[in-house]
Amino acid sequence: MTIINDSPLNERRDFPRFPWIEQPCFVGGVQCVVHDFSSSGIRFLLPRPVSHPSILTLHIPSPFDSDGIHLPLQVAWRHEANDNHLFSIGASFVKGDRQADSVVRYIDGALRRRVLPKTISLDPIWLLNSATGESHNIIANILQSAVPAAYNALTDMIAAFSNRPDYLWKWCYEAMKLTTLSSVAPPLLDLLYETKFLGYMVSILLDDLADERTDSLLLTMGLRLLSCGTRIEVNKLPPEDHAQAIFLQTIWDKIQTNMEQFPLGVEYRRLVQFDFDQIVISLKYATLSNGYHSVINRQEALLNEGNNINIMLGVTLDLMCSPSFDRTELGPMREAAWHAQMMCKIANWVATWKREVITGDWTSGVIAAAVSDKIVFPPELSRDRLAAIIPAVEASGVVESLIFSWNEHRNAIKSLSPEIRSIDVLGYLRGLESVYLIQLASEGLQ
Repeated sequence: MTIINDSPLNERRDFPRFPWIEQPCFVGGVQCVVHDFSSSGIRFLLPRPVSHPSILTLHIPSPFDSDGIHLPLQVAWRHEANDNHLFSIGASFVKGDRQADSVVRYIDGALRRRVLPKTISLDPIWLLNSATGESHNIIANILQSAVPAAYNALTDMIAAFSNRPDYLWKWCYEAMKLTTLSSVAPPLLDLLYETKFLGYMVSILLDDLADERTDSLLLTMGLRLLSCGTRIEVNKLPPEDHAQAIFLQTIWDKIQTNMEQFPLGVEYRRLVQFDFDQIVISLKYATLSNGYHSVINRQEALLNEGNNINIMLGVTLDLMCSPSFDRTELGPMREAAWHAQMMCKIANWVATWKREVITGDWTSGVIAAAVSDKIVFPPELSRDRLAAIIPAVEASGVVESLIFSWNEHRNAIKSLSPEIRSIDVLGYLRGLESVYLIQLASEGLQ
């Protein structure tokens, strides 16, 4: 644990520092240092003894609410003092508290990664708990959000061949606004928003085809449309696919027409096509994962699955509308965008994996991580086995380990911000944190 600079305990030169929890922790109102932490128990040090019975509470304050988390502990042993004149207590966790269990799995997941930072921030867990506690308000705000009438017309059209709820499209609209770069010229915002919203529609329609109809000719033609610009040959498709094919082609043509109006559309044309190509790779990998369960693994999921979340694409579209952007910062900005994409994809995995496996979709990074960690095995990936798979994954710490990774990507964006002066990167990061909140609060609604 790292003691914050204004802590009175810092006045003790012999007080040890350990690479654990970033926030200060307290037992009986006394600040303590977490010395060892595992999924089963904890050892911490105190500058003076505390007189408590065999049950203690470790209090970790939260920067996002007034209460924080209280971890109930069963004391196993005490040492009155050590060489540093500190009092040592060993304790096991009292099971059954939802928030406490979540924190334990999160830190244990960090330990299992075997690559520890100087401190472990609990911010993602605080945000997760905040999303859970405020989910009704977050969902209500999205449902009540004002979406332009033209967007409503699009969602009405897509309802004819998509089972996605209206809530998803309102969610996309809010997420799109939250993650738009500060460098975008204000007069271009409406045209940019329309283009990005259409991009979401293309990705989601093709993603559903990749998950549900992996051998469909419409999917093959849709992927060629994105990668090569080859027009969809509607007359070669079965009649039931005609309306969706025409819709896909129409909104794709509109995306191209809009990009021609962006000030830097020509300059970044090859880059935006590269981003569309990555979406195609992501969708092809999804069809492979659902077709060959034995191919599922953590590393390829991390490499390929994130591309269909449209974050890299969205940043490139933003830059097309950013005449003030410093071109020399393109590399760091792309790097930050990749980390942003992983933040959003991890949030998506955490919020949607249970809904997906119930429908027979095994492409989530949660499942890939569980397979790589031998929590579940490819031959077991069947809807008939859900009663065993879901509890096993929930108890494994896989989700919390991914949330820990989310924070690593978040920290990477922070470290890149000094290299990007023509964009408010920290403001962009705050938008990504909001997307994380609304994604987790929207579990089961997308």
